[in-house]
Amino acid sequence: MCAQIDYNAVAAGAAVVASVAAIVGLILESRRSRFSVGLDAMMKQDEIWSSDRMTQARKAAALALRDNKPSDEIDDVLDFFEFLGYLVRRRGVDEFLVWHSYFYWLHRYKTLAAGYIATYQQRDPTVWVDMLALHKKMVEIEKHERGGSDAGLLLSPEDTQKFFKEEIGE
Repeated sequence: MCAQIDYNAVAAGAAVVASVAAIVGLILESRRSRFSVGLDAMMKQDEIWSSDRMTQARKAAALALRDNKPSDEIDDVLDFFEFLGYLVRRRGVDEFLVWHSYFYWLHRYKTLAAGYIATYQQRDPTVWVDMLALHKKMVEIEKHERGGSDAGLLLSPEDTQKFFKEEIGE
């Protein structure tokens, strides 16, 4: 006796397999597309970060932080990181790409502007919350990737002076 093949069942099974393959393909394409869009956003952020206007704002912010004088340029730099934090929170950019590209500056500006940020947040507790969350996340990544500790992230006076010289251009 020969078993008969149920072609309807075979066709239904093939349809299920094709549907699953299509869904997997869509998920992979969506991830690839999201990464590509995030990469484009990071490239645009890098253009802003490296622009003459931002370079001047960074210089003025570093001078203001060094001399302990509040300045709108500090806001400009912190606002840049606020937007990056927003992009990371909304999964618009990859957090490891942000860590790789901006941790050095984010950590230094956030650390050196901590008093300025705290004073500003007394008036408006919502200001720079995405930047602060971004910093916290980037510190976690930094410690994990480099095997460091909180103590290892403290800025020495020499680190601080070197950073100011780099940003100010001395």
